Amino acid sequence: MLSTHVSVIAQLLTPAHSSTHLWASLVYSTFDEALEAASEMNGQELDGRLLRVSIVDPPTEGEAPVTAK
Repeated sequence: MLSTHVSVIAQLLTPAHSSTHLWASLVYSTFDEALEAASEMNGQELDGRLLRVSIVDPPTEGEAPVTAK
């Protein structure tokens, strides 16, 4: 996991269908912070792969956090 801002956490996911991309799934406390983090991270290169970013709603009470499959 990457911490990009105080209240934004990015979980890196490696898609099975692509050897050229990584995905980062952002969990946030405010949408503005997530949008700023996504804008900064999207298109960056990490380990020779292009990083793509998606924003995920934070889990609600009683819901498990999103995990990589």
